[in-house]
Parts: sequence; C-alpha cells; structure tokens
Amino acid sequence: MHGTIFWQMRDFVEARCGRGSWKNLLKMAGLQDQVYLSRPYPDSEAVALLTAISTMTSKPLPVTLEEFGQFTVPSLLTLYGHLIKPEWRTLDVIEHAEGTAHGMVRREQQGSAPPYLRTQRHSPRKVLLFYNSPRKMCSFAVGVGMGLGKHFQETIIVRHRLCMHHGDDQCEIIFETLEPSIQAMRPK
Repeated sequence: MHGTIFWQMRDFVEARCGRGSWKNLLKMAGLQDQVYLSRPYPDSEAVALLTAISTMTSKPLPVTLEEFGQFTVPSLLTLYGHLIKPEWRTLDVIEHAEGTAHGMVRREQQGSAPPYLRTQRHSPRKVLLFYNSPRKMCSFAVGVGMGLGKHFQETIIVRHRLCMHHGDDQCEIIFETLEPSIQAMRPK
C-alpha cells in the first residue's frame, strides 16, 4: 500500500483518538516508529494498523474501514479533484474512478496497486461497482462512496450484493442516490 494511505491513517487515528495516538497505534500494531514516505509499503503493515485502529476505537474492522474511507475523501479530492469533470456528482466519480484516479495512480506512483474497479451504470441514480482485490477492503470503497455523497450533498444508499468476505469471487456494491425531492425531505 502506498505511503499516502499511511499518512491518511495517521490523520484518521489522531482525529478519532487524539494527538499522539499514532505512536501508540504503531506500538499496538507491532510496528516501529517511522515516517511513511511517498512509496509503497507492505500491505501487512496497513492491515496491522487498521486492525489496531479497530481495537483502539472498539469498532469492528468493516466499520473502521468504512469510516476511514469517508475520512479520506477530502484528501483524495484535493489530490485528484482536477480529474473530475465539473458536472460530475457522486455516482459519476464512482463510475469513472478506474479510468481517472486509479489509472493515474498506477502510472505516476511506481509500485502502487489500487484495486481494479469495474462499474455498470444502471440508471442516472444507480451504479454497480465490481470490487475484486486480494486486500478485501470493500468496506473502504463503501466509505469512499458515502464520503463522496457527503461532499456532493447527496443522500447515498449502499447495498452490498455480493462480498468476498462471504466467499464470493468479487464484491458487488450498488450505490444509489435518492431523488432530489426525497433528499429535500430528509432531516439534515
């Protein structure tokens, strides 16, 4: 996993657990205190840190991954927002993530290996994401989708149709936006 994700983990745990909690997290994860640079690191380190965050916050790992995914959206938009067309909204960004951000990361950050994503646009309000990665971090993808919805001020409904954690070959995640009239009626 690339160093930028580790930077986000540091910021995430310190936002959730207070300043200085990063050093405690590294210790819990059995890792040495280090500065993560802009290069790839073993996935096992990310897994150890995410598992330790889950323990530290007393939340199940899928919940931790989803919250982490939501947390990363502002940073991801800062890094890759220039790839997003002005008229795009949540589902458009999800639909085009592979061809824009993930493709760029693979080209420009040597050794990076974001998951390959496939999508099917079912309607203007519904997109199906096919996620298949040995990391099995589908909950992170759900969180990113939810974070994009917050950014674009859209209510997003997520249904995880198939999941690798339940023995399926891939995850199938449906992201759907509510009609604007329904969104207007929802309490803020």
